[in-house]
Amino acid sequence: MKVPEIMKQKMCFSFEVFPPKSDQPIEPLLETLDQLYSFSPDFISCTYGAGGSNAGRNVEICKAVRESGKTIPVTHYTCIGNTKETIVDELKGYLKIGVDHILALRGDFPKGWQETRGDFAYANELVEFIKINFP
Repeated sequence: MKVPEIMKQKMCFSFEVFPPKSDQPIEPLLETLDQLYSFSPDFISCTYGAGGSNAGRNVEICKAVRESGKTIPVTHYTCIGNTKETIVDELKGYLKIGVDHILALRGDFPKGWQETRGDFAYANELVEFIKINFP
């Protein structure tokens, strides 16, 4: 079932997790996920750091949630630093691992940034692009 369908039927219960930095072990978060599954969340979303830092770890976590079969993984995805070409490639990567739910955001600017430095300035533009390219 898709998250929007669940939301039409009831109030959702979910968790949001943040992946560890690349120099930190991922196992503690995987153990935490196992504990979170016991609460039967409708979905678990995974964010990443400003400017896409930890985006690779985000993919790992979303894949682990998907492979658990216990809930729906939702990836956060931002405009920050992302070109249309990058977005298409990365979203195809998520689909390839079975992650088909996205929380599209503008995202936080990394320190010193004043703009997204990508092809979209606002989340609504990203959402429209995703709708057109991934109907």
